[in-house]
Amino acid sequence: QKVLITGANKGIGFETAKQLGDKGWTILLGARNEERGRAAVKTLENKGITAEWIQIDLNNIDTIHAAADYIATQHSDLK
Repeated sequence: QKVLITGANKGIGFETAKQLGDKGWTILLGARNEERGRAAVKTLENKGITAEWIQIDLNNIDTIHAAADYIATQHSDLK
């Protein structure tokens, strides 16, 4: 199973990603800050969790459209 979690580079979002990742889910980690997003992905991967950073800022419609397009083409199995 696969899930997109926004704001997943810290706090509740990161903990949710960790919990689902521990259960075998693939994590699409949505975050606006690339450095923090990639660091969070690395932390998850070090725990054996499959994760990928996707840039998305929910206050920026362009990043929302770009993320949606990317997910539609690269992760079409996301339900």
